[in-house]
This record gives sequence, structure tokens and C-alpha cells, in this order.
Amino acid sequence: MSTYDKEEFMHYPSDMRPPKASSAPKPAADTSDGLTYIETVFAPYTGAKTYIYKTVEKVTSGDYLAVQTPNGSLQIVKVKTPDVPKPNYKCKWAFQKIELGLLADLEDSELQADGVKRL
Repeated sequence: MSTYDKEEFMHYPSDMRPPKASSAPKPAADTSDGLTYIETVFAPYTGAKTYIYKTVEKVTSGDYLAVQTPNGSLQIVKVKTPDVPKPNYKCKWAFQKIELGLLADLEDSELQADGVKRL
């Protein structure tokens, strides 16, 4: 059993954060700890609820990363905003960027092996 509070590892959706003033400039992301904080969405990637994770991966909007959910399973999230200010709560890790280009390369090599050309 972990000594950490269960609350400490909860992800807080964007609708629980204070609203941003539309005229206020976006604060610079805090990188003093060497981490990047990213806003993500889970499948079906509609963005209805967003979650903040920390990562050391170099990501852009639309990239996919693996995360561990509170029940211990692994899930894939899509990066919505790649550089957000560090929140005032503890974040879980987003790790292992999913390289979809590799999948396309594998599919192409398989098609070429079968003598089929991609249109």
C-alpha cells in the first residue's frame, strides 16, 4: 500500500481549474524542474475533458503518448497543448511517445513484400 494520498495522484479535468481571463496573456510554462507539462485528452480524443501530465518527451500537438491510469492500466493519450504552465498539484507521467510513422513504414514494407503498391 502506498504512503501517498489517493488524491495526490488524481488528474484534475480542465473544468475544475479556475477560468482563464480571455484578455490576460498566457503565463510562460515553468520549466525550472526540467519537465514539460502537457494538456492531453483520452480516446475518443474529442477534448471534452483534458488532463495535465508531465513528460521529458519532445512533443507537439497531436502526438500520442502512453500514460498509466489510477487503476494501473496503460492508456494512450493525445497531446492537445504541448506546453502548459506547471499546475499546483502533482502530475503523473506521460511517457513513451507512440511513433505512428513506424506503423506506416511497417505496413508499406508488408505491402511491398506482397507486391502491392500503395496509392
